[in-house]
Amino acid sequence: MEKSTDKLPFTVPKGYMESLTSRIMDSLPEKPRQTETPVRPIDRIRPWLYLAAVFTGLLLFFRVIADMTGTDNNTPSPTDSLLVSLPEAQDTALYEDAYSEEEEYLDYLETEYATYILTEEWQFPE
Repeated sequence: MEKSTDKLPFTVPKGYMESLTSRIMDSLPEKPRQTETPVRPIDRIRPWLYLAAVFTGLLLFFRVIADMTGTDNNTPSPTDSLLVSLPEAQDTALYEDAYSEEEEYLDYLETEYATYILTEEWQFPE
């Protein structure tokens, strides 16, 4: 057993490692050079076309879904009876009336609040 540990069973010939790289490279087949593929204009536009197609598809999809769930325009909806058509002159008159009523109400609240505060301040503790 002691004899086998002193001597290695395998040996490498002298100069084997120095020329190993060149021998491996010589044995490899020649790699053909790749030519650059020309960039065509359609290759640059293609991602934008795909994006436009996706948005068009989504638009059509949601339009079909909306048409399937929507009601006909000829049939009245439940809220149609609540709608009132007013001429433009009446519309502004109603706004002005509502505005003046609101101002009146705010004036009333202000006077009531002021009266309440003043009466509390004038009451003296007994």
